[in-house]
Amino acid sequence: MSEVGHKAILQTGRFVLECLLLFCLLPAVIILSIICSAVFGISCLLNYKKRKIRQRGYFDSANADTAGKRAILVVGLEQVIDKIGRHYQLLGKKLESSTIIYSMDANKCSGRFASRYGLQWYDVPRGGFSVDIVKFWQILFSHQPLHVEMYLYGAQSFIAYFGYYIALLVTRIPLVVVCRGGELYYWKKHGPMRKLTIWIGLLMSKVVVYKQLHMPQQLDDLHISTKKRIFFYNRVPVTENWRRSAGDILFLNSWRNFRRPDIMFDVAMRLAPEFPSVRFTIAGARNAKESLDAAGILTKEVAEERIKQAGISNVQLIGWVDNPQELLQSHAVYILPTTLLFLNYTLLEAMELGLVPIVAHAEGAARIIDHGIDGFIVDMSIDSFSNAVRILLNNEKLTEQMGLAAKKKISESFNLDKGLDDLRSFYEKRLGWLQHF
Repeated sequence: MSEVGHKAILQTGRFVLECLLLFCLLPAVIILSIICSAVFGISCLLNYKKRKIRQRGYFDSANADTAGKRAILVVGLEQVIDKIGRHYQLLGKKLESSTIIYSMDANKCSGRFASRYGLQWYDVPRGGFSVDIVKFWQILFSHQPLHVEMYLYGAQSFIAYFGYYIALLVTRIPLVVVCRGGELYYWKKHGPMRKLTIWIGLLMSKVVVYKQLHMPQQLDDLHISTKKRIFFYNRVPVTENWRRSAGDILFLNSWRNFRRPDIMFDVAMRLAPEFPSVRFTIAGARNAKESLDAAGILTKEVAEERIKQAGISNVQLIGWVDNPQELLQSHAVYILPTTLLFLNYTLLEAMELGLVPIVAHAEGAARIIDHGIDGFIVDMSIDSFSNAVRILLNNEKLTEQMGLAAKKKISESFNLDKGLDDLRSFYEKRLGWLQHF
């Protein structure tokens, strides 16, 4: 049998299995949701007087940043990280509300990041979609959020989303859907259950926040109204901070194939002997077995052994970074040889601190960087990246000038505070509670 025929059989089998799973489990979700709805109704009757006194969206908490404020609820994330915490802290100030996050804890640091930014966090319980849905209902009962912001690509089970949807229909809490990438970018690869889950969420939502350039056409294909869409690309806070390094080179991002950390490694191995006083750092590995290359051969362990055998002391590989700002400030040049560039958050953070970016030709690159002015856009090759790095390392004045231009670009075009003003204005048009308050 040919490879194409074998692949077709596997895809058909997957489709049949997912359909069976959907039709078997969906009734269970509906029954569970009916039970939770009944509990919710009884709770409303028993606490009617209390609820008349207290406006919906206000709650009591031991957390000083959330006590007594109306709240929004965020669900569907794999984890809370620095940029999520910062975004919802600032959005909360714009909306005059606090934020509750109900997410998984893939990085084992979600509670710490949430606490750092004054957010209240609940971990998604392990044990399947049923306990997940029940916990979601409990959070709705306890906090009665003014609206729910839902990420459609991060829950532990896509079945759980159906429970979320029923809960929101019963409680009539407005839904904001956030599309950040995979839910639409990998649409053709999704199975029928995942597609249905995403599509229902998009239809139910009052607002669709999308973050990628390719998404408008996909949303058109799914017949999602343009009136409820807003393009909110990544932005970062503008500060007075400036990097401390004059020439060190950095790659900081998760090691995914499309980000080509192997190119950064080859550049570092080529240039490290030529510039022994310059530090080359490759950060973002989740474990020692993480691979820099698509073939899975050049793992962190293998790369470290190659560095040792070459007798190179100024190339370092490090793991996941809890405080990226600290690492960014200790470097001067930021390398990102990715095929999916628009709009990488760490790239913006680096430019805001005055690091000079070197990126590959990719969709949206020219929207971020003016080649030769505030960074370099080069071919996806070791030679091209090496040449750009060499230009900067041999001209400290140019590195300083381009760093200042990069920081100015972020202040003018990618300022988070200005972006959140636009987002709040759009929310006011679409969400009833904001109009009321």
